Amino acid sequence: MLRLCHEEARRLYVDAEYEKAFAALELVDVRLAGSPAYQLDRGLVEYARGHCKEALAAFDQVIEHEPDSLRAGSQRAHVLVRLERFDDARAQFEKLLALPASLTELQGLKTTSYLHGNLGALRLIQDDAAGGRAA
Repeated sequence: MLRLCHEEARRLYVDAEYEKAFAALELVDVRLAGSPAYQLDRGLVEYARGHCKEALAAFDQVIEHEPDSLRAGSQRAHVLVRLERFDDARAQFEKLLALPASLTELQGLKTTSYLHGNLGALRLIQDDAAGGRAA
């Protein structure tokens, strides 16, 4: 039942059925709350629902157990941007650049390019056009 509910929540998330995905996650929360995979999915759903503080808490739990999680770290940085904690978001993206996983490529996109692009966007948000271009 745990696996089925978790898989259903993932499917609903992909289908942009965020409230239903949240409901599916809630069914197994007590049993899976300590699972990094569960917390990652919960963070994604909370972020999609616009609940940034809850998403941040979920991504923090993932990073506590898996400090080198590129996905949780990048999602955490995006939440920080939405919370307008730009310095914290920049620090998170910079931390990810130091990980070995930052040298990977996903669907033709180099992770370092993705991270530098986000750092550049943050500089632009903070009125640093020169820094944005450089990043």
